[in-house]
Amino acid sequence: ENYKIHAYLNGQNDKKLPVGIVNPNKYSLVDYLNTITDNQLVLISIKDEGTVGITPEVTASMRKLGLECLLKGKVRWSYLAVGGKVEGMKAIEFLDDTELELKLTKGSKLGNITIPFELYMKSAGFDTGNISSIIIDGQEYSQNKRGMNIVIYDLDKKEVVDSMHFDTYLSIYK
Repeated sequence: ENYKIHAYLNGQNDKKLPVGIVNPNKYSLVDYLNTITDNQLVLISIKDEGTVGITPEVTASMRKLGLECLLKGKVRWSYLAVGGKVEGMKAIEFLDDTELELKLTKGSKLGNITIPFELYMKSAGFDTGNISSIIIDGQEYSQNKRGMNIVIYDLDKKEVVDSMHFDTYLSIYK
């Protein structure tokens, strides 16, 4: 059966403060990352807070994409990553308690692959700007929501094939 769990924090004067909704029948971040196919780039930017819900299974799935995923315990830190299932690719990963930006020009090399687009990425935790941006050839693809904002670029099709968001502060479920 499809159901949702509403999560609340108790506030002042017995007021309940909503923190989000978990739908356990939806797919998880692990399921999503495991659907990445060969020759697909995975672009990740965290907004606000995106580490509390990270599980060892998420870390294992990210490592299959060439990422170290050293996020555990880095509450409200900024995080940018470019990984994927691309032979000969050198992944990029940045994690810091300040705002992060990444710019790659068309033709930039990541190991043995050449980036076929202009890329601008930005990540800022809650205390340093609270933003996620993933711009490819001038178009914004990040959903700019709390947690992990993920864009999938297919190198064979030469196009963005998906843009997804997981509120990894609350859980790993969509």
